[in-house]
Amino acid sequence: MQIEGNGSHSTLLRWFEDRAGPVPDAPWMLSAPMTVYRLVMLAWALWLALAVLGWLRWGSKAFGDGGFWKKGPPRPARPQPGAAGKAPVASPVTVASSDAAASPRAAASPDAVAAPAPARDEEP
Repeated sequence: MQIEGNGSHSTLLRWFEDRAGPVPDAPWMLSAPMTVYRLVMLAWALWLALAVLGWLRWGSKAFGDGGFWKKGPPRPARPQPGAAGKAPVASPVTVASSDAAASPRAAASPDAVAAPAPARDEEP
């Protein structure tokens, strides 16, 4: 099977190679009373609360830079009715063309004005 490496050969396959020495290191443990843990957690929670308040203060200043409610661009002045020197503005009128009869969309337009019907010759 052409297996080699890690001491493997055709009848023995070693999947893993230990990396530890012949004698493992001695284990150790750090122990503290529960009060120390609670004081550390209290200090961390107080720091986090104060940090969040500072971040909110900074964010509101950055968001409101230049004012929270910014003024829009000025509107153009509206003409006063009956102002001297100004001609009244007529509303636009659309005249239906011969294409309006061929196009149902143009005929249904509310702006379109119907063309007068052709006159008929009456018989005596």
